[in-house]
Amino acid sequence: MSKLIFINRYFAPDLSATSQMLSDLAAELAQQGVQICVVTSRMAYDAPSRRFAPRENLQGVEVYRVWTTAWGRHFLGGLVLDYLSFYLIGFLTLLGLLKRGDTLVAKTDPPLISIAAALAARLKGASLVNSRSRDRTRGSTARSGSSNAPPMAQLVPASGALQCGNRAPNGAPGGRRRCTARHDQSDPQLG
Repeated sequence: MSKLIFINRYFAPDLSATSQMLSDLAAELAQQGVQICVVTSRMAYDAPSRRFAPRENLQGVEVYRVWTTAWGRHFLGGLVLDYLSFYLIGFLTLLGLLKRGDTLVAKTDPPLISIAAALAARLKGASLVNSRSRDRTRGSTARSGSSNAPPMAQLVPASGALQCGNRAPNGAPGGRRRCTARHDQSDPQLG
């Protein structure tokens, strides 16, 4: 059975915005029977010295918390080291988790995590979805159940959306589809 794996620097019980959005989505998908894993850091956004358990199951979601430096946001050099350590250890963790046929969703924290995620997905034969928060007014979306939606859309419930395009030059056939999961806070289904 293929897995849906998310990578984001923060996850529940952390209270940052990306943590809350991902935690809600992951729990909802797990409740629907999707096998969900999350690769995240052990630290809290508002208290970098606070550490969470290295591995746990939260509401059916397997959470893998990786070691990172914990300089925090107080000076740029420390923040860069925190990012770099998460890129490296997160990448290595993904290599151990990903299998051919899995889907990897790269969230937005830290910036550029999708680069490490893309390399891991390519090496392991997994699909990659770049996810970002964005309002619905930009671009078109493919909702779950849409006949034009790629297979990944079947994993995203009504509370999520996918924006899909073609990576081939000039839309030529045979190119890989590139999908971006979007979370719209103005959507009444999000509560």
